[in-house]
Amino acid sequence: MSEHGRHLLALTDRLNGTETYDQAADLVEEILDPVEGALERLADFFEATGEKAKESDADDGFDLAQDFEEAAVDIRRLNEDLHLAVDRMRALTTSPPRTLRPGHALVGHRCADACAADERIRPTPLEADAERAHRTRGVPQNRRRSPWPSTSTRPATCTWS
Repeated sequence: MSEHGRHLLALTDRLNGTETYDQAADLVEEILDPVEGALERLADFFEATGEKAKESDADDGFDLAQDFEEAAVDIRRLNEDLHLAVDRMRALTTSPPRTLRPGHALVGHRCADACAADERIRPTPLEADAERAHRTRGVPQNRRRSPWPSTSTRPATCTWS
C-alpha cells in the first residue's frame, strides 16, 4: 500500500475511534477543506496529470488529459457538494435528542434501532409489505429474504423517551 493510502487508512481508523462529533468533524475537515484538504490536493494532482498527458505526441494523450481534467472537476464538485459537511457534523453534538409522541410507532428496522431495550421486532403486515417493497426493488423473487426473525413479536407501540 502506498504512503498516501496508509495515511488515509489511518485517518479512517482515527475517525472510527472518535468519541465526539467535534473530533470527527476535525478529521472530515482534513479531507474537505477547500484550500488545504485532501480532495482539493487530489483535484490538483489530476489536473497536473492531465497536463503531463498533453505533453505526449500520442493521440491518446489528449483523450487521457481530458479524462484527468474531468476527474479534477468531478472531485471539486464533490468537495463543493460537501462544503457544509464539517459544520453539519459539529452540529450533531448540539442537536436536541429526537423524540416521538407517545404511541407513535416507527416502521420496520428503524423501530428496532430506536428501542434499544427491544431486540429486532416484527413489523405489522402492512409495514412489512412496505419495507419489503422498498428493499427488493429490482431484486429477483428467488433472492428476497425477510429481514425479520420469525420468533419475535411486535409491541403495540414503540416510543423514544
